[in-house]
Amino acid sequence: MTLLFAESFDGMDKDGFLSKFNVAGGTAWGITFPAGVTGNCVYLDAPNGTASAITAPLNTSNATIIAGFDILVPSAFANVYLFSGSAKSANHDFGLFTSTNSTLVTVYTGGVSRGTYNMTKAAWVNIEVKVFKHATAGTIEVRENGVAVFSQTGIDTELIAGDIKAVEFHCEQLDEISVDNFYICDGAGSANNDFLDQVKIETLYPDSDGDFSDFLGSDADKIDNWELVNDVTPDGDATFVKSSTVGEKDLYNYQPTTFVGNIKGCILSTFAKLDPSGNKEFSHLAKIGGIEYEGSNKLLFDNSYQLLEQVYEEDPDTVAPWTQSGINAAQFGLKVKI
Repeated sequence: MTLLFAESFDGMDKDGFLSKFNVAGGTAWGITFPAGVTGNCVYLDAPNGTASAITAPLNTSNATIIAGFDILVPSAFANVYLFSGSAKSANHDFGLFTSTNSTLVTVYTGGVSRGTYNMTKAAWVNIEVKVFKHATAGTIEVRENGVAVFSQTGIDTELIAGDIKAVEFHCEQLDEISVDNFYICDGAGSANNDFLDQVKIETLYPDSDGDFSDFLGSDADKIDNWELVNDVTPDGDATFVKSSTVGEKDLYNYQPTTFVGNIKGCILSTFAKLDPSGNKEFSHLAKIGGIEYEGSNKLLFDNSYQLLEQVYEEDPDTVAPWTQSGINAAQFGLKVKI
């Protein structure tokens, strides 16, 4: 697995956001999702002089991390961190620090300034960073709109020992940034282990029932279940499907993708919660070419909605990169496991 994380922020609401990202400061009460580069973005500000941050937690032991995102910094001060400890301020292995009313960006690794470059402000720009974490042989590279703007090798990129745990966007007092089309990879495997270049993350929704409709809908039947799970913004208990029977499945056909370029992967996202009388685990399910492919088991640990995701980096039917026709022919859904 090398594609660890991707988010378009399309159809995102505050509850969904808080189930995927950690937040601090102003974002605890001020998350918004205005129009971005493609669809929606997330807007982060630091109201009333309170610093704000959104953090994407990671689960990888690989020493190489690649992160890419579209970002809009109007004019003021905002930072991007990769860090290993519990807090970026003391434990960032890598940081991009922008300056108020300046295009200058200072690059830090291992707690030391490594130099500067000029960044586009007041307009959307695509930034990609790649960091190899090592106490003496570390490397860094920063790209803006696909062009290398900063790189160094043979340096300390390890402020403290341990895996890189998160990527964070941070605003200081009265500053603001917007972020869109955000991805994170590591250096493992043979695919998606380097810069992906500027990506477009397209959000697709169910548009008809697939081959299985075992789950009971909130409308008390098992007909047109797709209409109960195709909300652009999740509506909680207003519409849903449910099952407590091990082995039951619900599959859906999805809107066709219009993307014709290189498809780096797809991620199936589900908002789910535990019914106190139900089961505790489910798996995501893909059906392609008549064959079912189960994802890893997902644990439901309480009766609050959680955002749970399955990354399909390759088409499991061909064990090759996804194609437009492969995405459009696939059915995706859920299976009750335990």
